[in-house]
This record gives sequence, structure tokens and C-alpha cells, in this order.
Amino acid sequence: MEVTLNFMSYQFVLESGNYEDLASGRVLYNMQGTTAFPVRLASEIFLRGKRLLQQRGNSGPYRVYDPCCGGGYLLTAIGFLHGEDIAALTASDVNPAALELARKNLSRLRRTV
Repeated sequence: MEVTLNFMSYQFVLESGNYEDLASGRVLYNMQGTTAFPVRLASEIFLRGKRLLQQRGNSGPYRVYDPCCGGGYLLTAIGFLHGEDIAALTASDVNPAALELARKNLSRLRRTV
């Protein structure tokens, strides 16, 4: 079997910043069995999607859906970092306990006008 590994180069979040304010267990809630998505990578993925949508004429705000949200770490992080570009965050998961954790984490976001 042939295996090929490709490494992604960051295009938007070029500097590796200090995201300790979003650290799981420090600001966001956590529980055993849920993972903390890398904040820099979450931001990069959101910004790549935003660029693609803008190239297609959609200037936002955007709706983001995470079908396997776990504790909602990914959605909450991009909500904090890019909230001005987001109209809605939607989370789902098969684990009711994880979904309750996501609900708690997402409740830390506040809509500003």
C-alpha cells in the first residue's frame, strides 16, 4: 500500500499565537473523552471557507455547522475569534453528554450588535 503525506501550509493564520485564553478547562468546559481542536487550525479552516464563499459572491455573515461537535470546542473557538462574520453556529453529536457540554461552551458566546 502506498501512503502519501501532505502537510498543509497556513495561508491566513501565519503566526502561531498564544491561545491560552481559549484553553480547555481554563475558559471552556471540558470532560473526559472530548478533544480540544487546535485553535490556530480552527481559525485557518474558517478563514479558508470564508474566502471560498466570498469568491462565489457570498459576503456573509456565515452559518457554521459541526456535525460531530463533541464538546463544541471548535465552534466556540471560531465564535470567539470570528464572531463578527458568523450569523449562526449549529452543533450536533450522537453523545448527549457531549452535546450538553457543547451547549455550555457555546453559551459563553454573546451576540454583539
